[in-house]
Amino acid sequence: MLRLVARLSETPLIGRIVVAEMLRNTGIKRMRKENVEVVEEPITHWKVDIATPWNLGEQVIGEVPMGMIAKAYHRGDADPTEVVSDALLQLKADEEDAMGIHPMVYIFQESAMAEAAASSQRYQDGKPLGPLDGVPMVIKDVMNTAGVPTCSGTGFIGGIQGSAESDGAVVAKLRAAGVVILGKSISHELGMGVFGINPNHGTVRNPVNQSRMSGGSSSGSAAAVGAGFVPLAYGTDGGGSIRIPSSLCGVLGLKTTHGRISGDGGSGLCPSVGQSGPIASELDDLICGLAMMSGPHSESDATQPRLDLSNVENLDLSQIKIGIYRPWFEHADDEVVKACKEGLDTLLKAGAELVEIEIPNLDKVRLAHLTTISREMLSSQSSWFDSKRRQYGGDIRVSLAMAKGLNESDDIIARSFRHNIVNHTMGLFDNVDLIITPTTGCTAPPIPKGAEVNGLSDLATLSALMRFMHIPNLTGQPAITIPVGSDKAGLPIGLHLMARPWEEVLLLRCAGVLQE
Repeated sequence: MLRLVARLSETPLIGRIVVAEMLRNTGIKRMRKENVEVVEEPITHWKVDIATPWNLGEQVIGEVPMGMIAKAYHRGDADPTEVVSDALLQLKADEEDAMGIHPMVYIFQESAMAEAAASSQRYQDGKPLGPLDGVPMVIKDVMNTAGVPTCSGTGFIGGIQGSAESDGAVVAKLRAAGVVILGKSISHELGMGVFGINPNHGTVRNPVNQSRMSGGSSSGSAAAVGAGFVPLAYGTDGGGSIRIPSSLCGVLGLKTTHGRISGDGGSGLCPSVGQSGPIASELDDLICGLAMMSGPHSESDATQPRLDLSNVENLDLSQIKIGIYRPWFEHADDEVVKACKEGLDTLLKAGAELVEIEIPNLDKVRLAHLTTISREMLSSQSSWFDSKRRQYGGDIRVSLAMAKGLNESDDIIARSFRHNIVNHTMGLFDNVDLIITPTTGCTAPPIPKGAEVNGLSDLATLSALMRFMHIPNLTGQPAITIPVGSDKAGLPIGLHLMARPWEEVLLLRCAGVLQE
């Protein structure tokens, strides 16, 4: 049925009817009736004063913690060659298991072992490169790694573009820190989905329950961490793509401030709403990943405050105000709301103050995001969309057909909505330091029969998973998901926090309180 709808949506006459129905179902036709003021300049992220710019070559302020594996290396209790070899064996065994997690597109057996051997030698010489030296990690398949194609979740883009000539900016930073790259993890195709179902490279299964979705679009990264294959992974987030799979897989996921981590060498799928970040099973690894990934890649983007970790272990939240919009917070399954309320209570016991706030027009938030990301995704495919569109999965073909039905007038309305959303959110953060919600409206949904081959289009499940995601992508704010429990089926539940731009450390402090 999905493939039939995809084909119909691309025909000259019937396609207009199908796309018109999609625009009606998603609310775009209702949006078109809005009277808006034209905003000449689109707001791509929150404007802030840069008091202490991070010049090239400067380190973070404060000490960067070491994760569990790095501590074992420094004590001499473990060796990078043994750890990486074991991780590769686990990934290979999982790949051969019909009901495995299947998080990887490419596994770098040879280069990973070479990098691990070099790391082992540095430890023997007493000259490790830093707190991530020898630590295994995976990279979402939207960022270049030298000598390997970047597929962006598709079955054909890697073949068109060929192998990357050089590492993307964030990969180069990680390699310079001694990280061992085990391979590239599966992304939902074009990052245009939150289910983790990819007919081109395989469905990524939830590590807690393999019959359930892993979430997306950073499916493989979150699942690889959740399964224990790696302690740390790189993901990207244009509409919850770090936070949703991290929540469903029971791990920490941080969407950083727009511009905190360079996107150079990436697929550039949705530049105004997308941003990178670390996914980790333990807080120290998340902090370390953030520190090693952050900072400018060139003089042209050296306009961010330095990452100050000197206060990151402070678990006293007595000066922190948390904003809650209760109708929104409680718009989730009962077990999700219950676990998130318990997480909130923990933050309040650490001294935080709860402040009631209002966030009006949440549907306009959704529509502004839908229009913006759809138009940007379509634009990113302009070089081959017309000639290759039948090579995308069914759900992506449907989404791109709808995106092609959007126009400049829709863009103008979305920009106006976005302008008002940014202004209103800035006003809220005059009075609070954080905004709290569940991460998702439900726990990991079942993988429907047939979806692994055909893909999946399911607006109700999409809505439940994306319900709390859009604002930080539109405003450029950082946001985090923190595990706070499980439902009766044992499926993980995440708590979602948003902070002011560049205040990732406050989110990490809250994660520290909850981890304790």
